[in-house]
Amino acid sequence: PGLPAAYVPYVLSAGRSRAVSTRSARPGDIVIFNWDGGVVDHIGFIEANHGSYIQTIEGNTNNGRVARRTRAWNTIAAILRPAYNGGATSSGGGTGRLTVDGSCGPATIRRWQQVMGTSVDGIISGQYRPDGRTWGRPALVDSCVRYGGGGSNLIRAVQRKLNLTADGLLGPATIRALQKHLGVAQDSWFGPGTARALQSRLNTGRF
Repeated sequence: PGLPAAYVPYVLSAGRSRAVSTRSARPGDIVIFNWDGGVVDHIGFIEANHGSYIQTIEGNTNNGRVARRTRAWNTIAAILRPAYNGGATSSGGGTGRLTVDGSCGPATIRRWQQVMGTSVDGIISGQYRPDGRTWGRPALVDSCVRYGGGGSNLIRAVQRKLNLTADGLLGPATIRALQKHLGVAQDSWFGPGTARALQSRLNTGRF
């Protein structure tokens, strides 16, 4: 919760507010690795902090397997601590208030759909795959997006509300208009700040 996406640089960008000091790593924390000093490379879960090294569970390791690994501190770019306290918006989704945590999971999408009067399934469907340049949506939990074209009825309803062409795609122009509507910086980047503003607005029962 609060750490959407599968692309490691996006996770790091979205999770900066959840960073803790490296040596304080504890089980359940997310560890992000940097092997060569460039863009961060890899991600895993902390299983144990042994003081002089960490023990992890990682996917896509040891020839593509999920495996237990031991790692040195000098390979670690960041330690992030997810919201494991039950306050996530990526589960639940009844009529209670959304937790304003900057992560658009199924509960946030369902509430958005309820407020906009569309079918409620917690999914933004019919989207183009992000290319890292024109489709910056790091606050959207991956499981809430379906690809394949055709657009989303939720996004069409939002676009009509914002006087945009209703193509159903949550692209840069729609994100900028959404940000203007919510009163946040218009940077075309659907990040945690935009998600928090949306969650706060949805908690009022309107868009």
